[in-house]
Amino acid sequence: MFLDVFLITRQPLSSGTLTAINDWRVDMYPACKASFDSWASAPYAFAVRTTQKSSPTAGCVKVASALPSTACFSLCVRCGTLWKSLLAQWSASSFAPSLVVIDRDHTAPRWPSITYVDAPQYDYALMDYDRALMQSICEREDIGLFISTYYTIPRSTPSVLLVLDMIPEIMGFDPTNPQWVGKRHAIEYAKAFLSISHSTERDLVRLYPASDQTQSGCPLRL
Repeated sequence: MFLDVFLITRQPLSSGTLTAINDWRVDMYPACKASFDSWASAPYAFAVRTTQKSSPTAGCVKVASALPSTACFSLCVRCGTLWKSLLAQWSASSFAPSLVVIDRDHTAPRWPSITYVDAPQYDYALMDYDRALMQSICEREDIGLFISTYYTIPRSTPSVLLVLDMIPEIMGFDPTNPQWVGKRHAIEYAKAFLSISHSTERDLVRLYPASDQTQSGCPLRL
C-alpha cells in the first residue's frame, strides 16, 4: 500500500526532525519498531499524570452484574479513553446496576449507579497473585463474566477479552516481555473476543486460529 502524505507546519523544521521524518518515509518498519521499543521499555514515562496512577480495569458480568477492573487507565492512554467513554454511557443506562468495576489503587473514574470494588495496582511481576485476587473478587461478588480492559484474567470465571491490536506479535517484539506474556495468557484463556477494528480481528484470528468467535467493532473514535 502506498500513501501520499503532506506535512504542513507553522515553523521551519529542524534538520533532526527532517531526518526522522525521512527515516519513516524510507522504511517505516524499523522506525515503528524503534518507537514502540522505546515506549515499551518505560511505558509510564510516556503517560500523562492521571493515567500513570491508574492500573488495569477488568470487567465482569454476573447473571445481572458486570465487573470491569482498572488497569487500562495507567497502562494505555487510548484504552483508558475507550473505557471511560463506555462506563460513562453505561452509567446512564439500565445496564449500570449490572456493573461492578474493580478499581485499582483508587484510580478509576467514578460514575453513579455503578458498583466499585477496591484492588491494588497491577504488577506484572505478580501475575499469578493477581489472577487469584481477580478470582476471589469474582466469587465474592458472584460474577459470571469477566471483561479485561488490559489483558488481566481470573482463574476460572469466564472471560471476554477486548483486543486492542496485534502489533507486538506482527512486528516481532520480545515474546518473553511480561506484558506480552500476560497478553498471550489472556488470549488463550478468553472464551470470546472483542476487537476495536476489523484489521485487529483478522490479525487475531490469523495468529490465534482458535479465536474464531471474535466480534469486532467499536463505536468510539480513538
